[in-house]
Amino acid sequence: MEESGAKEIREICASFNELSERLAEQKKSQLRFLAAVAHDLRNPLGAIKMSSQLLTDENYSRTEAAPIIQIIARQAEQLDRMVGDLLDSTRIESGQLEIQPSTQDLVTLVEDSVGLYSSVSQVHKIEFSSQLSEVFATAIQRGLARFLAT
Repeated sequence: MEESGAKEIREICASFNELSERLAEQKKSQLRFLAAVAHDLRNPLGAIKMSSQLLTDENYSRTEAAPIIQIIARQAEQLDRMVGDLLDSTRIESGQLEIQPSTQDLVTLVEDSVGLYSSVSQVHKIEFSSQLSEVFATAIQRGLARFLAT
């Protein structure tokens, strides 16, 4: 809006323009957030789809299928946690929830993340290896686990 005319009108126009810019930036921020959420949801969904496809394409015994079924269950749990995280983020934004960072064992988190894909990676002949010593960080565990899964 053009800021011209009497002083009061110019001030109102300037306030309106500033508010309009903040709203546009907030909308961009929300769209980036939704894109990130969609990306994060695709990882466990992809693992579930791959694992279930593997179970339907191959003739596995109950023993052979067990690790793949565990992957599906863990990924479903991860999806559930992610939905919980989304709800938590709205509570944090509204001041209804306070976050509590704690010391996290990064080696265990990395090993767990690699383990999620071990059965599928064997089928596709992908090998994971690590040489990790003790590493700890102060963080929010669910956030780190989600980061490693991506």
